[in-house]
Amino acid sequence: MHYLDSFRLTSHSPAGCKERDSQASTGLEEGGCHAPSFQILESLIREGAALKREIDDKTARLRSINLLLAESAPFKSGQKSACLIGGGYKVRIRLHENITWDQERIAAFRKYLPAEKFLELFRMIFEPTSKKEIDGFIAHADKELSDGLKWCMSVKAGAPQLTYEKLD
Repeated sequence: MHYLDSFRLTSHSPAGCKERDSQASTGLEEGGCHAPSFQILESLIREGAALKREIDDKTARLRSINLLLAESAPFKSGQKSACLIGGGYKVRIRLHENITWDQERIAAFRKYLPAEKFLELFRMIFEPTSKKEIDGFIAHADKELSDGLKWCMSVKAGAPQLTYEKLD
């Protein structure tokens, strides 16, 4: 269970909350019985923005430190891992590579390999062309086809994305 599941921000008072209605409201009542007051929302927004700024600053600093440490680490020839010791810590460093594959070049390269060898190296992956196309198809296709496409989908709720913008 996600840590926010027990603290729902709602504007209604569902049945069964009458017992807690008499309690002093903090604005974040367990079970979603009360909506936070305007002052609490403002306070949460300010705190969220401050934490976001602090995390961004610290993340940037950590990224900078990690790059400096990686550049200073004694990597053995051909190795992608190294170790540094200092300040009471042992730091293990592992270099990573992010690889993207050019689909057109792969298709051209495929002509030079036997099919069996190609399929050992690569697999067929079916991905939607765009969310807009999928949503449009689901909205306008025959119900049977729309349901068939939905059957192929696995939808999981993601973390909400919030952007804080300082207002003057």
